[in-house]
Parts: sequence; C-alpha cells; structure tokens
Amino acid sequence: MRYISFLFAFWIVAGCADNSAPSNAERVELPLQCDEKQNTCSGLYKNTQYELTLSEPNLPALEPLSFVLQATDLDSEKAKSVSIIVVEAWLEGRDMFMGEHKLSIDDSSEGVMLNGIIPVCVTGSDMVWRLNILLQHGQEPLRAYADMRSLTEHE
Repeated sequence: MRYISFLFAFWIVAGCADNSAPSNAERVELPLQCDEKQNTCSGLYKNTQYELTLSEPNLPALEPLSFVLQATDLDSEKAKSVSIIVVEAWLEGRDMFMGEHKLSIDDSSEGVMLNGIIPVCVTGSDMVWRLNILLQHGQEPLRAYADMRSLTEHE
C-alpha cells in the first residue's frame, strides 16, 4: 500500500498531467510602442519586427475597428514577411475594468486582421485601452500588447 501511495504522490509531483499549455510565467511579453498619432505600433522580438496598423487611430466607441498585424524577419539579408499564428486577441481597459472585448482573427494578404468594437467610456480621451494579442513566435508563446488612448478630434 505504501508503494502505491508513493507512486501516486510521485505522479502528482512529477506533473504527469498535461503541461502542454504554457503558463503565464513562460509567456514572453512584447510591448508594442505606438507612434504619437497611433497610426502604427511596433516592437522587436528576436530579430522579428512586429507592426500593428490601426484603421481608426482615434479608437471611436461603438464603431467597427480593425487592426492589421504583420511580422518581418530581419535576420536575412533582405527583410522578409513572416507568417503569424494569432491564438487570441482582445481589448480591455489598461487602468480600469471595462471587460474583455474579443476581436475576430482573420488572415489576409496584408497580415492578420483583428476586428472588433470597444464600448462607450465616459472618461473620453483619458481612457487607455490595451490591445492584447496572444501569438506563437515559432514554438514560443508570446503576448504582444499595445496601449492606446481614445483620442478626440482636436488631439
């Protein structure tokens, strides 16, 4: 009986359960820095340049938004486009809870298209939204994110 108890305890400690899903501790975080007008956001990870283009840089509430994510391999002599596998994407408030607003993911000739809508926020241009993109960089899980403000027309 002790032998069976020992094997069971070893099985639990050794982690014989499915460990295929990466934990948050294993996931690399890649901040995408946006330009002043929020037209594009970009970041570099292991010689791959990730670039996010916004269709509506002012992030209007309750209107369709689309983002295009592209990746370029900078390792080769001539920079070349890289295929991207996006697992999940969503918008959320960076500093206040506004819910998670899932984005649809579609491949296009331009890159990966992310489409969705953000809700109305009474704080206006003080609201900072965080776009989260879970993707695969080769075999590595990666979370790219960009912080963007809801801009008013005069900004």
